[in-house]
Amino acid sequence: MKLEELTYSEFEGHPNEWSLSNCTFGKINLIVGKNATGKTRLLSVLRAIGGLVSVGGLNADSNLLDIGEGKYFIKLSHENKTFAYSLEHHDKKVFFEELRIDNAVYLTRSDNGTGNIKAVQIGMDIPFQTEPNRLAIVAKRDSIQHPYIDDLYKWAQGVTKLDFGSAMGKDQLVIKASELRNLGPETKVSIKDTDKVVGIFLQGRKEFGDAFRDAVIADMKYIGYEIDDIDVDSFDGISIVAPRILSTLSIGMPAGIYVKESDLPTRTIQLSMSQGMFRALSVFVQFNYGLLSNEVTCLLIDDIGEGLDFSRSSALVKRMIERTQDSTIQLIMATNDRFIMNAVPLEYWIILERKGGQVISHNNTNSKEMFDKFQDVGLNNFDFFSTGYYKTE
Repeated sequence: MKLEELTYSEFEGHPNEWSLSNCTFGKINLIVGKNATGKTRLLSVLRAIGGLVSVGGLNADSNLLDIGEGKYFIKLSHENKTFAYSLEHHDKKVFFEELRIDNAVYLTRSDNGTGNIKAVQIGMDIPFQTEPNRLAIVAKRDSIQHPYIDDLYKWAQGVTKLDFGSAMGKDQLVIKASELRNLGPETKVSIKDTDKVVGIFLQGRKEFGDAFRDAVIADMKYIGYEIDDIDVDSFDGISIVAPRILSTLSIGMPAGIYVKESDLPTRTIQLSMSQGMFRALSVFVQFNYGLLSNEVTCLLIDDIGEGLDFSRSSALVKRMIERTQDSTIQLIMATNDRFIMNAVPLEYWIILERKGGQVISHNNTNSKEMFDKFQDVGLNNFDFFSTGYYKTE
């Protein structure tokens, strides 16, 4: 399932209104824009709608709204079908919700919780009522009567956001690796727990063996980090407090990721890595786990390349694009770095422009003439953005 379009607004008619209309996406996307135009906010909106639709998979009460405001419309494609899902909620209550597939209404509900849903097995629409603060798309999941909801749910479960400008898990260790490798499935790290990169690496090694490790090493070498090995091991001289889920275990030495660089005689542990190096490593660990597990459907990466030199940041995005093209993952990255802009073809760009609280997008679909004409100008991609050429009439 691939995201095709997003329209979003909040606090309509108020001074703090913010909206984005008819933003369309391809399989690979690079969101660019000046500071404070809404790049991070757009990614956060996508993560939010993924969380709202998938949150019911956690426990019986987890599909109750815990955020107060938002009006979403997303369009997705899946197996030659078009899914259009609309959600409007205010003050932690749902005011409107609808799912259409190929323009036929499969689910609709109003602000009092009443609605209708298509039941596949019995071949008819049936009425229902749910709590005003509960999403019907989650409350009515049923693989027999409403299997189409599962398709949307699986997409939402796989929406994952990485904040490249953050620590990316560099400051988080785990208990002794030998103990972690023996833990059961109930302790599995979610792909949405993106700070738990050590745990995700261990899962990757356990589930996919050397193929996982070798893929991470190859990716790191591609962007200029010559490493011969990567694994998890204990670090001497450091103590940690164990997570509650591990309280029944005897606690050993804290452990983290290390790499063996080709030109160094000793290991480089994660605490000693440069921030840029660890961020790249963390991205590749989580990206490769997502590829091999098929758990990641839509990978959002904010501030991609932050903290890397220009050659490595450019190589990083090129590698991500190259490996995404033949995968099931949809990639949506955001940046305002000129080197990354120059490394990514304009066909993947989404340029955001903000006017007050309204954000508009320009891409190769809605501004195709300008995108095509720029190819003959002879300037680099960054000039297309910095000169505002994409807005030329």
